[in-house]
Amino acid sequence: MSFRSHLLHLLSALCVLFIANPVSYGVTWTTIDYPNSLDTGLNGINSSGVMTGIYIDPNDFSIHGFTLNAGTYSDISYPGSSDTQAYGLNDAGDVVGFYSDGTTVHGFLYRAQAFTTIDYPGATSTIIVGINDSGVIAGYATDQQGTIHGFTLSGGIYTNLASNAQPTGINNLGDIVGVGIDGQGNPVSFILTQGHSYRIQDQDQNITRTQAFGVNDDRKIVGNLLTRKGGELGFALVRSKYSPFSFPGASSTLAYGVNNLQQIVGSYVDSSGIQHGFLVGP
Repeated sequence: MSFRSHLLHLLSALCVLFIANPVSYGVTWTTIDYPNSLDTGLNGINSSGVMTGIYIDPNDFSIHGFTLNAGTYSDISYPGSSDTQAYGLNDAGDVVGFYSDGTTVHGFLYRAQAFTTIDYPGATSTIIVGINDSGVIAGYATDQQGTIHGFTLSGGIYTNLASNAQPTGINNLGDIVGVGIDGQGNPVSFILTQGHSYRIQDQDQNITRTQAFGVNDDRKIVGNLLTRKGGELGFALVRSKYSPFSFPGASSTLAYGVNNLQQIVGSYVDSSGIQHGFLVGP
C-alpha cells in the first residue's frame, strides 16, 4: 500500500545533470516495522540515526507518524487529525510533515513535543517535507486555482521557488530536491543549488521515471526509479555516479531520506504486498 498520492508537477526550464550508467549498491539492510502496524514506511533520518516515518493502524486504517530513536518508537499524531505523516527532521530532533483535519491538509512542525500548524497564506492545502539544522523548512502548497507552489519558510518569511516546483527534501547547504512535470508533460526531478536548477535524469532507456526525494550535505541524492516493466528501484546519486538498488526479494523499493553518515531510509514491498521500512548503510 502506497503512502504517496501526491501528483507530480512542472519545473519547466532546467539544466541537465547527466548520470552515469547504473552500478550495484551492496550494503547491509535492516527492516523497520512499527509494532503491530499494517504497513510501515520511513521518510527521514538525521545524523544521530533518529528516523521519521509513517504507519497504518490495522484497526481503522488511519495513518500515523512516528520517530524511532535507539530502538524506541514514539507516535506522532496531530490531535484530532484523520491522518498524520511525519516526513523530515533535523539534528535538533525537530520533525515536520502534514496532517488532515478531514477536509484540509495542513503542514506542521513538531518541536519539544508540541505541534505548530503551518499553512501557506491563501492555500487550500500545505505539505511540509523537510527542515534543516538552520530551521529552514521546505514544502509546497496548492492555491485556489489548483496550482502547486513550492516554497521555503525561514523566520516566518515564505520564499517562493520556481513556478510549480514541488520540493521533496532540503539539506544544510540550502539545496532542495524535488519533482515536477516538464513542458511536454513528462515527470522530472531536480536539484536547486546555489540559485541554479539541474535536472536529474537517468539515461538508461529501461528507466521511464526518476524521482528524487532526499539529499544530504555531500549532495548525495536518493529516490526511486520506475522501469519499463513497471518495477520500482531505489537509487543513490553522488557526483554523477548513479547506483540503483533493491531490497533483497522485494517487489519494489523506494528511498526517501539520507543522512551525512550515508545511511539511507525508505520503504519496500514484500512478496505478500506488505510495505516495510528499511535502513541501509555503513
